[in-house]
Amino acid sequence: MKLRNSVVHESAARKNEIYEKFYPVFQRAADKFLQNYNLMRIAIFDKLPGGGTIRIHQHPHIVDESKYRSLTI
Repeated sequence: MKLRNSVVHESAARKNEIYEKFYPVFQRAADKFLQNYNLMRIAIFDKLPGGGTIRIHQHPHIVDESKYRSLTI
């Protein structure tokens, strides 16, 4: 499952537009450095300067660590 996420846009159409544009870019970059992987999620912080704040947070990725590893780039 590919998750579409934006911290700024609430519109599903806008999220899909951003996702469709940037997913191939992330995919090509990951292909250069990773083997046997599954790109599950991309999140783009498309906040303009002075356009608000993003509070400190974390993104837990839940995987069966006896079989897989998660990586955030």
